Amino acid sequence: AARRPPEGGRGGELPEWLRREIHDVRSGRRTRLELGGLLTGLSPAGMEALAEELQQLRTLTYLNLENNNLGGPGWEAVIHAISNLHNLEILRLNFCGLTSREGLLVARAVSNLRCLKALG
Repeated sequence: AARRPPEGGRGGELPEWLRREIHDVRSGRRTRLELGGLLTGLSPAGMEALAEELQQLRTLTYLNLENNNLGGPGWEAVIHAISNLHNLEILRLNFCGLTSREGLLVARAVSNLRCLKALG
Protein backbone atom coordinates (compact mmCIF):
# COMPACT_ATOMS: atom_id res chain seq x y z
CA ALA A 1 0.00 0.00 0.00
CA ALA A 2 1.27 3.46 -0.86
CA ARG A 3 2.21 5.61 2.09
CA ARG A 4 1.47 9.29 2.12
CA PRO A 5 2.57 12.25 4.21
CA PRO A 6 0.65 12.98 7.39
CA GLU A 7 -2.48 14.98 7.35
CA GLY A 8 -3.51 16.37 10.67
CA GLY A 9 -1.23 15.16 13.42
CA ARG A 10 -2.32 17.98 15.68
CA GLY A 11 -3.10 17.67 19.36
CA GLY A 12 -1.27 14.37 19.77
CA GLU A 13 -3.35 12.69 17.10
CA LEU A 14 -1.60 10.40 14.67
CA PRO A 15 -2.75 10.38 11.06
CA GLU A 16 -4.83 7.36 10.09
CA TRP A 17 -2.18 5.96 7.71
CA LEU A 18 0.37 6.00 10.55
CA ARG A 19 -2.01 4.31 12.98
CA ARG A 20 -2.48 1.54 10.39
CA GLU A 21 1.29 1.14 9.98
CA ILE A 22 1.75 0.88 13.75
CA HIS A 23 -1.15 -1.55 14.04
CA ASP A 24 0.46 -3.83 11.43
CA VAL A 25 3.65 -4.02 13.50
CA ARG A 26 1.77 -4.46 16.77
CA SER A 27 -0.33 -7.28 15.33
CA GLY A 28 2.75 -9.11 14.06
CA ARG A 29 2.04 -8.64 10.34
CA ARG A 30 5.43 -7.02 9.95
CA THR A 31 8.50 -5.98 11.89
CA ARG A 32 9.49 -2.93 9.81
CA LEU A 33 8.29 0.65 10.05
CA GLU A 34 9.08 2.81 6.97
CA LEU A 35 8.54 6.45 7.86
CA GLY A 36 11.26 8.05 5.72
CA GLY A 37 10.21 11.51 4.59
CA LEU A 38 6.70 11.15 5.98
CA LEU A 39 6.85 12.81 9.41
CA THR A 40 7.93 16.37 8.66
CA GLY A 41 4.39 17.74 9.03
CA LEU A 42 3.76 15.96 12.32
CA SER A 43 3.27 18.34 15.27
CA PRO A 44 5.37 18.06 18.46
CA ALA A 45 2.34 16.52 20.18
CA GLY A 46 2.04 14.08 17.27
CA MET A 47 5.71 13.15 17.71
CA GLU A 48 5.06 12.47 21.39
CA ALA A 49 2.09 10.29 20.44
CA LEU A 50 4.35 8.43 18.00
CA ALA A 51 6.90 7.94 20.79
CA GLU A 52 4.24 6.41 23.03
CA GLU A 53 3.27 4.00 20.27
CA LEU A 54 6.89 3.09 19.47
CA GLN A 55 7.48 1.99 23.05
CA GLN A 56 4.84 -0.72 22.54
CA LEU A 57 6.43 -2.16 19.38
CA ARG A 58 8.68 -4.72 21.02
CA THR A 59 9.02 -6.81 17.83
CA LEU A 60 10.19 -3.91 15.65
CA THR A 61 13.46 -4.77 13.89
CA TYR A 62 13.71 -1.95 11.33
CA LEU A 63 12.85 1.73 11.79
CA ASN A 64 13.35 4.24 8.99
CA LEU A 65 13.03 7.88 10.04
CA GLU A 66 15.26 9.29 7.25
CA ASN A 67 14.56 12.56 5.45
CA ASN A 68 12.41 14.04 8.19
CA ASN A 69 13.13 17.32 9.92
CA LEU A 70 12.84 15.79 13.36
CA GLY A 71 14.68 18.18 15.63
CA GLY A 72 12.97 20.01 18.44
CA PRO A 73 10.06 19.26 20.76
CA GLY A 74 8.65 15.77 20.58
CA TRP A 75 11.79 14.34 19.02
CA GLU A 76 13.42 13.68 22.38
CA ALA A 77 10.44 11.48 23.29
CA VAL A 78 11.01 9.48 20.09
CA ILE A 79 14.70 9.08 20.97
CA HIS A 80 13.74 7.79 24.41
CA ALA A 81 11.26 5.35 22.85
CA ILE A 82 13.99 4.01 20.56
CA SER A 83 15.99 3.02 23.64
CA ASN A 84 13.21 0.53 24.48
CA LEU A 85 13.22 -1.23 21.10
CA HIS A 86 15.43 -4.13 22.15
CA ASN A 87 14.87 -6.14 18.95
CA LEU A 88 15.78 -3.22 16.69
CA GLU A 89 18.43 -4.24 14.14
CA ILE A 90 18.43 -1.27 11.75
CA LEU A 91 17.78 2.38 12.52
CA ARG A 92 17.82 4.91 9.67
CA LEU A 93 18.23 8.57 10.72
CA ASN A 94 20.01 10.13 7.72
CA PHE A 95 19.05 13.69 6.81
CA CYS A 96 16.90 14.32 9.90
CA GLY A 97 18.39 17.68 10.87
CA LEU A 98 19.54 16.45 14.25
CA THR A 99 21.68 18.76 16.37
CA SER A 100 24.87 17.49 18.00
CA ARG A 101 22.97 17.35 21.32
CA GLU A 102 20.25 15.20 19.75
CA GLY A 103 22.94 13.04 18.17
CA LEU A 104 24.38 12.41 21.61
CA LEU A 105 20.92 11.47 22.87
CA VAL A 106 20.59 8.99 20.01
CA ALA A 107 24.01 7.51 20.83
CA ARG A 108 22.97 7.00 24.45
CA ALA A 109 19.58 5.60 23.40
CA VAL A 110 21.07 2.92 21.15
CA SER A 111 24.04 2.03 23.37
CA ASN A 112 22.13 -0.80 25.06
CA LEU A 113 20.41 -2.16 21.96
CA ARG A 114 22.25 -5.46 21.59
CA CYS A 115 20.53 -6.44 18.33
CA LEU A 116 21.38 -3.17 16.53
CA LYS A 117 23.48 -3.92 13.43
CA ALA A 118 23.20 -0.68 11.46
CA LEU A 119 22.71 2.95 12.35
CA GLY A 120 22.71 5.44 9.54
